[in-house]
Amino acid sequence: MKTNQYQDGDNKVNRRKESIEDYYGNLPTAEIDAIYKNGKFYDYDTDEEVVLQEDTVVKIKTHLRGVTDKDFERHINKVRKEILPTGSFLYMRLPMKNKSYFILKIKLLSSLIMMKIGNKKSTCESCRCSVIEIMDFKSKKTVYFEPINANSLNQIFFLASMQFRKDNRSHTANIYECTFLKGGPALEYLRF
Repeated sequence: MKTNQYQDGDNKVNRRKESIEDYYGNLPTAEIDAIYKNGKFYDYDTDEEVVLQEDTVVKIKTHLRGVTDKDFERHINKVRKEILPTGSFLYMRLPMKNKSYFILKIKLLSSLIMMKIGNKKSTCESCRCSVIEIMDFKSKKTVYFEPINANSLNQIFFLASMQFRKDNRSHTANIYECTFLKGGPALEYLRF
């Protein structure tokens, strides 16, 4: 296996891990704090011009006040779209100890709607939902649980985590990566 290395004088940087996807299929990213002046981007900390590899795709995040009048409207435009109708089912992965996890089967009691502002990724609005079944992925057995009803997918994850992972320091997750359609894509791939 070829190892990518960056040479800067005598320093060699091992870049092998830069193309290894995580559990959800995402590649590692870098965040660069930069300031735009004289038609170029400069690193906020070092004041050196930001130079990237050829054909690098970037997403620029800035304060709305930095956008020109010509582009202002498209950055505040809101679009709402129904992603799944009432009665649809989603599945959520709840990581447990020993690299195992539970699968929560969730029934939507109201439509799952996403809203997109400007060119940001769309986000889920609140939707009433209920956990109707929980399966231990390792044993393939149904797990007994106290009823879980919520007004959002984030709340479903939180309540399930509190019920089954009381000792965890955190009871939150990225719902776009841990929630998916049966045999289908993660919620992340339904964003527009």
